[in-house]
Amino acid sequence: MDLMSKVFIVQRQMFFDEEKGEMIYRFPDVDLAIKFGELRIIYSPTTHPFRTRDVIEKAHRVLGSITVDDYFMPIGNVSLVTIASSIISYYLHGKIKLLHWSARDKDYAQIDCDLF
Repeated sequence: MDLMSKVFIVQRQMFFDEEKGEMIYRFPDVDLAIKFGELRIIYSPTTHPFRTRDVIEKAHRVLGSITVDDYFMPIGNVSLVTIASSIISYYLHGKIKLLHWSARDKDYAQIDCDLF
């Protein structure tokens, strides 16, 4: 891992846990990705894709500094993931390092993509 690498996470979704009586993260293991770089969340848990101009502008602001040394974790609202993926692909000319959760290994695995 490059010391300057970042992990761009689309969205940390939450849900209400009936047993605990509180909101908790849907994917609690996201913090394990810190070994790949600094974690950066693109959208808040309450962001919805219906105001597309705002959503797209926010993604450009957050992702404008992404480099080929950074990672992308495509979790969250599927529409927000699609928008963020498109913008990352634009900035990186299709070269994306995905982080994929391996339930078997209970850890993240890197998937290198060269889309073009």
